[in-house]
Amino acid sequence: MDKELLTYVLDQAVGVVIAVFLLTRIERRLDVLITSIEKFMTKSDAKDRL
Repeated sequence: MDKELLTYVLDQAVGVVIAVFLLTRIERRLDVLITSIEKFMTKSDAKDRL
């Protein structure tokens, strides 16, 4: 019983670590995307003013 419980806890811990890793990667990519969109909108807005 103890071995099964330890295996279960370790499996869950690995799942949480993988999920956190993937979420941080997604967050970084979204930050880059938002920054790129902001730069594009600033350039587009500047062209519209001319």
